[in-house]
Amino acid sequence: AAPAWMIAAGVVVAGLLAAAVAVGGAVMFSQRGPGPAAPAGPVPTSPSVVATPAPAAAPPASGENGLLPRFVAVSPGRFTMGAQAGEVGRFKDEVEHPVVLSRAYSMATTEVSRGLWESVVAGGSPPGQGADLPVEGVSWLDAIAFCNALSAASGRTPAYFVDGALVRWSQEADGYRLPTEAEWEYAARAQQLGAFAGGDSAGATAWFVATSNGSAHAGALLAPNRFGLYDMSGNVGEWVWDRYGDYPVVEVSDPEGAGDGETRVIRGGSYKDPERA
Repeated sequence: AAPAWMIAAGVVVAGLLAAAVAVGGAVMFSQRGPGPAAPAGPVPTSPSVVATPAPAAAPPASGENGLLPRFVAVSPGRFTMGAQAGEVGRFKDEVEHPVVLSRAYSMATTEVSRGLWESVVAGGSPPGQGADLPVEGVSWLDAIAFCNALSAASGRTPAYFVDGALVRWSQEADGYRLPTEAEWEYAARAQQLGAFAGGDSAGATAWFVATSNGSAHAGALLAPNRFGLYDMSGNVGEWVWDRYGDYPVVEVSDPEGAGDGETRVIRGGSYKDPERA
């Protein structure tokens, strides 16, 4: 299968690894919730970006357009998605189920910065943020438009066909895209035990309400997870591709979310959220 590339972002392009079984658990990086696809006011959400290049293509270098972060490779694998019943902090929608990911992909190690966002989207992020901070307050459709704009700026074929609020993902395209929710969670878990993406200490791995001083922070200031990904448990929430819906109860391969609905999934914690593990 062709490899895929993702860019982690405060908006989500991150969001989002060797093949292996990862443990389930009601951990902060497993936090999920629905969000509107269209603009709904400033919220600490960003895009997680991925790309699906041709088989012979190499992962994008950090200097491809001057502002891209470093990428890490992710191999196909199988893991348990969701959280065990009875675990502290578990939400009722986090039903455990086995997932197989058959496609390789790569994911940016840090969230999408305001500097990168503004370099490809005119007037694309709210004022008052530094260039090295993750962009935030963007809608899912904003994230889709950013992915396509970044693809065009990098000489890649856009991954999405957009007609108003209707979006179709072209899986043959080599452009940047949002990770699926399963891709995001697999990357966040990173075959690693611990309550958070990177270990058992929230303070060492995640910016949340008690440590953030009320604002987002630049990437790579705290400890990464085993795959070298930063801020998966906190800082800003990240948009993924999937529509919000109930998890299945049986094994699924390469899930892409609910078949219909108007809300999309946000993953990870943010600087406005309490510590949850």
